[in-house]
Order: sequence, then structure tokens, then C-alpha cells
Amino acid sequence: MMKIFILSCVLAITIGAEEEQDFTINQKLHRIQEVATKEGTAGASMPPLNANYGVEKAFGNADWAYGYRSNAKYGNLPAMVWYHFRTEFEPAEVTFRSMGVPGETANQYQLVGTNDEHCNQYSAWTILCENLTNIPVKTRYSSQRCEVGQFHNRRYKCVGIRILGTSYDNTPYVGLGNIRFFKRV
Repeated sequence: MMKIFILSCVLAITIGAEEEQDFTINQKLHRIQEVATKEGTAGASMPPLNANYGVEKAFGNADWAYGYRSNAKYGNLPAMVWYHFRTEFEPAEVTFRSMGVPGETANQYQLVGTNDEHCNQYSAWTILCENLTNIPVKTRYSSQRCEVGQFHNRRYKCVGIRILGTSYDNTPYVGLGNIRFFKRV
């Protein structure tokens, strides 16, 4: 009886180790690096609510009291916020958080990229990754994240977020802050 018990334990440990190994066996180690948003041009498909909420305040600086907040009519989604960089890079992921009102933060969104000369809402955008979960953003400091799959290795000069929905179904506002882009290195 004791031999069966020991054999069962060894078998369970072996199977557990194989499952762990299967989980990591095909994972490619990758490195990412943040891309500075200092020498390019920020843009948005909707004007800001006022000067405190300009689109340039949405990018990379967690110290600002405000981020970008749109001034739009009800039901005017999708909205877009983008950054036109001086040099192209291979996007790996984007992170962002609320500009202060969690319910106005994107909880359904896509990371998009384009190489159109005139980067704007009418450019031909490629969807790099998306989050369609519709899970509400709980606090001002909760981060949202979208990771580009390893199979996508194209470089872009203009990268943005296409906002499909927020937690507040009946708000005309969209707000984003501390948007940070990361590239593969």
C-alpha cells in the first residue's frame, strides 16, 4: 500500500512538472524598452474639454494632475488618441490609466499603428492588439495594458489608442493619462 502511495506521489510530481514545463517551453524571451514621447506630436480625434486637458498631457507624465479629456457629443465613439514619433519602432505594448475619472477611462480599446505621412484619425490604421473585456476601471491609478503578439514585427512612426468604450455608458467624455508606449529591443 505504501509503495502505491509513493508511486502516486512521484507520478503526480512528474505530471505537475511536465505541465509547468509545457507552459514555459514555447515562450520566447523578449525585451522591451519605453519610447519617450518628447520630440513628436500628440493628436486626438476629439478636441479637449479645456486647456487643462490638452492631448499632450495624456502622454508619459504621471505627475500631471490632468491627462487628456475629450469634449465630445454623446455617443461619439470610437475616439482616437495618437502620438506621431520622429522615428519608427516596433511596438511591444501600451499602458495607460485614468486622467482622474475612472469611469471615463477606456475599458474597450485597441492599440493601433500607421505609417501614413499625415498621421490623423483618417489614416489607415493597423490593429496591433485589443482589449474588449469591458471590465470597469476601478480607481484613478489602475493601469490598463495591451501587449502586441510576437508574430507582429512591423515598425510604425505613429501609434495610438482607439477607444471603443468606457465604463460610463452615458458620458460624452473620454479621459486618458500616463500613456506609455514600449518597443521591442
